[in-house]
This record gives sequence, structure tokens and C-alpha cells, in this order.
Amino acid sequence: MKISEISVSRPIFATMMISALLVLGLFSYTELSIDMYPDVDMPIAVVQTVYPGASAGTVESEVTIDIEDACNQVAGIRHLTSTSTEGFSLIIIEFELERDGAEATQEIREKVSQIIPSLPRDIEEPIIGQFDLSAVPILA
Repeated sequence: MKISEISVSRPIFATMMISALLVLGLFSYTELSIDMYPDVDMPIAVVQTVYPGASAGTVESEVTIDIEDACNQVAGIRHLTSTSTEGFSLIIIEFELERDGAEATQEIREKVSQIIPSLPRDIEEPIIGQFDLSAVPILA
């Protein structure tokens, strides 16, 4: 009842308090940053290899399986998924959350660089990168 008594007995004071709260709220709202995805380091490495003119079966047998075997030697792998299409190999390596993503990606780079001489000469240099959630667009 105290708020209603003050509002009735001092209407200008009540109006000024409401105005101050409204201005403070609008200022706070404009300064509030909103991000669709929080800043999270997902320990996921991606290996992309282009083998021009090769069939999906050839890409799988000559490129994908060799790179998978090399990547399997790295400790802390949770899931390893690969896709082979005509002229393209994609391997996604998901590590345990305790692993540092940059460190795990560097280990994958080292393992893949060791087997490059045994891969076919026609392939392009494998592209090894770390998956970054902040690089994914919010609206597609």
C-alpha cells in the first residue's frame, strides 16, 4: 500500500520515478549484446581432399581410408565420420570435449603430413582445419 499512497499523494514524483526506470531500461536494452551461439571451442577437425577425375570408390580406397587410418592414431577421438564422393573426400573428426581444439587439429595435421607421400600424386594438398561455430552464419 505504500507505493499506491506515494503515487496518489505525489503524482509528479511517481511519474519521474517511472520515467527514470524507463530510460534506464531502454539504455540497458541497447547495450545488451545478443549472440545466437555462445563462444564455445568445439574440438572438431575437418580434413578435405580433392582428387580430380576420380570416382567415389577410388577416392575412398586410395585417399579416405589412408587418411582415416592416420587420424585414428591420435588420442581422444570421439567420432570419426568420412564421406567420399566423385573427386572429393571429407573426414570429420570429433574429439572429447576435454581436448583443446587447436592442439588436436595440429596433431591431425602432423599425422596427415606423414602419409602424403603414400597418397596418389594427382590429389591436391589436403586442407585441414578446425570447425568454428562463430563462422557459421546465423541466418541462411
